[in-house]
Amino acid sequence: MKFKVIGDTIDYDRPALIIMNHRTRLDWMYFWAALFKMNPWLLISSKIALKAELRHIPAAGFGMEANQFIFLDRKIKTDKERISEAIRYYASVGSNYQILLFPEGTDKTPSTTIKSNNYARKNGLKQLNNLIYPHNYIDCIYDVTIAYPVNIVQSEINLILTGRTPQKVLFHIERIDLSCLPLKDDDIAQWINELWIAKDEKLDSFYSQQPPRIHFPNDNNKFIWEDDNSLQKIVKLFTLCFWLLLITLWFYHLTFLRFVQVLFAYFIFAYVYVHSKYGGIQQMVYIKWWHTMKSKIPHW
Repeated sequence: MKFKVIGDTIDYDRPALIIMNHRTRLDWMYFWAALFKMNPWLLISSKIALKAELRHIPAAGFGMEANQFIFLDRKIKTDKERISEAIRYYASVGSNYQILLFPEGTDKTPSTTIKSNNYARKNGLKQLNNLIYPHNYIDCIYDVTIAYPVNIVQSEINLILTGRTPQKVLFHIERIDLSCLPLKDDDIAQWINELWIAKDEKLDSFYSQQPPRIHFPNDNNKFIWEDDNSLQKIVKLFTLCFWLLLITLWFYHLTFLRFVQVLFAYFIFAYVYVHSKYGGIQQMVYIKWWHTMKSKIPHW
């Protein structure tokens, strides 16, 4: 499985919003490979806005919460406050972060395509062939387009049951300065719809090409990341060996050592307690942070 990235570099040391089309449920996982090619530290600084149900996945859900991912209920009232709260927190602690957001709100399937086309007809918009319309303290926005030349694997279930993976995943990245964005909310909605129409036309052009020469155009001779360098290959091999060893040791000790079994039971209890009292690890962090900030405000 190969990855190719074309376009602007995502700066690790600058806060930014990353918007990407959502072709399959696995896009976010493949995008980590793109971040690794540009700068491995982006794997730490990047945060993903994703649906709240994913926090309940065993082990992985805990990892996403501990990494301060943003979980959304797909309700504008609660999600708007949740995103604002996360941005205020990151800004106050001085962290440089990049938030990955899927404006479409879900992956492209036959049912979501029908809903998108109905939305387009109702609002007098162009019907999109490769996308669905988006649901309507940062330096810039990165517009990321993901495409699969061969083998589109739609979900984790297809990946596990069939054992098939995309032969190649391509990313086209374009940096958009905030000065280029309109100021009014209505104008922003129109701007992102126009951006999605242009993105759909880009994907039309992409998929009209014949393999194996199917590719994104490299506008203005921007950067291209395709093959891993020697250091990246060593890091990937070391990471694989490290986690295989760690997981093996963990299950061995969990099976035979009483202390580890008690520790694991305590961890489960603490996790359930945090969820019942605060609504999640990230919410607990925000509440503790807010209380700390309030205590620093002088009272007259």
